[in-house]
Amino acid sequence: MRAYQLLQAASVVGGTLMTCSVSLADNCSGHDVLVNRFTEATEVANGHTLTTMIDYSVVTSDDYRIVDATTGECAATMLTFPDGNTKVSGHCVRRDKDGDSYSVEFSSVPGTAGTAWKVIAGTGKFTGNASSGRAQSVVHDGKIILVKWTGTCK
Repeated sequence: MRAYQLLQAASVVGGTLMTCSVSLADNCSGHDVLVNRFTEATEVANGHTLTTMIDYSVVTSDDYRIVDATTGECAATMLTFPDGNTKVSGHCVRRDKDGDSYSVEFSSVPGTAGTAWKVIAGTGKFTGNASSGRAQSVVHDGKIILVKWTGTCK
């Protein structure tokens, strides 16, 4: 349970996706609903903990329809340091109803509760996608996390 609380506090997965005002550069936003499938924490040394998480993911967006209703999975690792700070990174792979897919890479942003994300690969309609942005969890309910994401979508 401690590992999942750390996940929530780190506002990670999802992932993959920030409660903030949309800046002028942002042209897309949406939500990522994450349902935890697996979490395991290993305290490697006193205060050094490595937590691995895998979540199911459903993305919604009203203004970037290409990703609306895409589904997949996200995997993240979180390293907790003896001083209590954390570093998070991971990847998500999602597909649409046509079978086209895209991969997202995300990592924690020092000094904030959010993550930065960017599309790193895609097939079909997602080929060449260079979208990127920020994300932060906004609701935690047991094993479910709702993430708000914003970005520049191309």
